[in-house]
Amino acid sequence: MAVASGMTRRAAAVRFGVSSSSVIRWVTEWQTSGRDHALKQGGDRRSHRIEAWSAFLLAAIEAKADISLVELAEKLAVEHGVRFELPRVLWRHFLSELRSLMHVISSEHKSEPQLLLEGCFQWRTGAADC
Repeated sequence: MAVASGMTRRAAAVRFGVSSSSVIRWVTEWQTSGRDHALKQGGDRRSHRIEAWSAFLLAAIEAKADISLVELAEKLAVEHGVRFELPRVLWRHFLSELRSLMHVISSEHKSEPQLLLEGCFQWRTGAADC
């Protein structure tokens, strides 16, 4: 690290083309934690919360096939006291589940798009062995 070699923070900022305030923050972090790399950014950090309720949600759908996302969110809140910001969390969960299912079905029926659609319908209605 340039600062550890004796360079000032401001000189290091000029050398690397970043702001001096950034270098000051980075060096402070390095001195307090010993970490010399950036933390992981972005990505999914919360899906595990909804995935923990997957069995409950699927059972609610089996009990009432035309249940809305809002109704699912309310059911989860009333019966278990678990709240999510918006039903979009549920939507993302089910969308990822559907993508996984479509990948399995499409690998079985690559050249038969009609069978792919039928497979998704059978999964939705509970008739598929997926």
